[in-house]
Amino acid sequence: MLRYSIIVPARDEEQHLTRMLESLLAQRLPFVSLHVVDDGSCDGTAEILKTYSKICAKLRVTTLPRTAKRREGGESAVQIAFGSVNWELIDVLARLDADISFGSDFFEILMEKFDQDPKLGIASGVIYEESNGKWTAKRGPAYHTRGATKLYRRECYQRIEPIGTCLGWDGQDEARANCYGWKTQSFNDAHVFHHRPVGAVAGRSRYYRNLGLSAYYIGYHPFYMLARALATIGRQPYMLGSLLMLTGMAEGYWRKLPREDRTEVISFVREQQINRLLGRESVWK
Repeated sequence: MLRYSIIVPARDEEQHLTRMLESLLAQRLPFVSLHVVDDGSCDGTAEILKTYSKICAKLRVTTLPRTAKRREGGESAVQIAFGSVNWELIDVLARLDADISFGSDFFEILMEKFDQDPKLGIASGVIYEESNGKWTAKRGPAYHTRGATKLYRRECYQRIEPIGTCLGWDGQDEARANCYGWKTQSFNDAHVFHHRPVGAVAGRSRYYRNLGLSAYYIGYHPFYMLARALATIGRQPYMLGSLLMLTGMAEGYWRKLPREDRTEVISFVREQQINRLLGRESVWK
């Protein structure tokens, strides 16, 4: 069976961190190492990590000062953990959010997927979120792997690195992987329970604006983004969400923000998007 390690960014996660750590310790397939980057937490996160450091010898904790600037999603913090990975000891690296939980067979299932398909570069489980006391799967395209749970094959990661820190990093890594011939997939039999819904921190308005910024960062074709915005009109907050998506993308151009710097990846992304708009074959189904 393939070997894996885990990295986790955490900031003020006392409500969720214990649940996530217990999920990791319960895995039937043990991990090689676990590195949590505490990004200047002001709640009980540090104490929880201190307690689990005594329980789990494989746990390493890095604590950053509160003043350290961090982009949304914790990616600027987790870069420290990416840089400390010993790839000679592992085949797969998992990047997890601190507010999720999963069954004891989670990593066993996903390691089998990597073992069965040597072209699988990035994998994840399917995210479930709770609403009115019921857990519901957040379905999406099979190729899309959610940022809350990302597993990278060593060879794929080394081809696409560095993983970005801007909004849209979890689309950029897929685009690079697909561009270079790797498969990306979320698997229905690996369930992940997300205890803080996407957009809950930023708010719905900011969430849609961030979708637009993410599209700019990855290099989306403007026509495809327009079609996506039109398809969103019927969802809450209805037309406002669509306008915010387009505004977010326009903001990236106006502010000349940094974006994907590999021209072949942007060309690949736009080719796939035009293919979808025209009903032609695309690797993104």
